[in-house]
Amino acid sequence: MTQQFYKLTLSSAIALYQNGLISATALVYLYILIKLKPGWKLTLQQRPTCSELGIQKTAFYKAISFTRGAGSD
Repeated sequence: MTQQFYKLTLSSAIALYQNGLISATALVYLYILIKLKPGWKLTLQQRPTCSELGIQKTAFYKAISFTRGAGSD
C-alpha cells in the first residue's frame, strides 16, 4: 500500500486558522515545520511573523513557549 500524505502549504495553514479549525499555537507550530528542514535553526521575529500569520502578539509568545517545551525550537 502506498503511503498517503497531504502537503500542507503556509497559505492552507493560515486558512485553517482563519476558519477556526486550528489554534494560533498549531499555526505557529506548522509555520515552523513548513519553513524548516530538520536540523535548521530559525529566528522568529514577533512583529513580521504575527503580521504574516494574522495572530496576536500574546498568541505568538504562547505558541513559542509551547513549541520550545515540545522540542521544536
